[in-house]
Amino acid sequence: MENVQQYLSEIEEACDFSIQPLPTQLDFNDRTRFAKLDIDKSHLSMFTQQILPAAATGMLANAYSVKFPEGMPHTLMKLKDGGVGSAIMGEKGIIGQASFHRMIAPAAIMGVFTVMSAVTGQYFLAEINSKLDKISQNVSDILAFLYGDKKAELVSEISFIQYAQRCYDSIAAHESQRIATISGIQDAKKVAMKDIEFYLNDLEATVKKNLEKNDRRGKSLAEMKEINQIMDSLELSLQLYIISCILEPYYAQNFDKAYLDYLIENTAEYVSKYREKIRTCLGMMHGHGYALLADKPQRFDLKSRLSEVERMLEKLPIGEAAVRQQMHDALYAPLQSTELYITENGEAYYAIP
Repeated sequence: MENVQQYLSEIEEACDFSIQPLPTQLDFNDRTRFAKLDIDKSHLSMFTQQILPAAATGMLANAYSVKFPEGMPHTLMKLKDGGVGSAIMGEKGIIGQASFHRMIAPAAIMGVFTVMSAVTGQYFLAEINSKLDKISQNVSDILAFLYGDKKAELVSEISFIQYAQRCYDSIAAHESQRIATISGIQDAKKVAMKDIEFYLNDLEATVKKNLEKNDRRGKSLAEMKEINQIMDSLELSLQLYIISCILEPYYAQNFDKAYLDYLIENTAEYVSKYREKIRTCLGMMHGHGYALLADKPQRFDLKSRLSEVERMLEKLPIGEAAVRQQMHDALYAPLQSTELYITENGEAYYAIP
């Protein structure tokens, strides 16, 4: 009994987790405190039906590991009933015996925590996705404002990234598929960078063209649909870049702090640089419209278009701080202490910090 309890304690210490019974009844319907994790109950059946009761009683199901003597071929004797014996077979018959050692189902424990980790990661990604309004839209809504040669390319990458986000918990459990997905995420990041540059150039050219008209009737500002379309496409590309930078460490399962800090600083600098260029373009439009309004103070057309430019400027984050905080929250979430509750009927809940 003492050996069993000691072994369980060693697993908890090595894997940095603890299992504790719930001392009081909690209201898991309180959505301000708990988030229900979307997890298949079959993944938790081994844990709730065997491991938790065994942990409480100190008696875990019998399991054994096999150890071979050094210097011998590791081939066990095959038995007629389909199993294997402990005899080690050589060219001329039995040459030794393998030893079997009792285990306390560590594979089952680690299997459950692998699943729980992936599902919790899915929850974090869903929270991130909810704050990226453009990238979280349906493809049909995105198609409504995308335009030009980049349309098909960008929609393809958006569809892939949405798939990688929504299926994270499943893909993360299969190494070969997870590695292949990382490659796709890196490609999406490259496409995002190209499209950011493309749409920014388009925005600068469109603004310049309208300003050069010097139209005193305000016609240059009356046609805001084109500007809005470019802005939406540009913001979508920026969000594709951000989420690609977040998804890569999640899929690579690389949460080295030096690596994360580099990603945070690099992404914040890159995104804020382009948003500042966007702000400059919108500022030029606003200044031009304000000058025209001085000559035509009664023009409702100019007033409404100026209000639209001001709205766009207000929505645009200023500086690197917003992106840096967004990236930090997303990438450091898996490193925080996580408290999960597993009910007797196989449901799992995440305690919201």
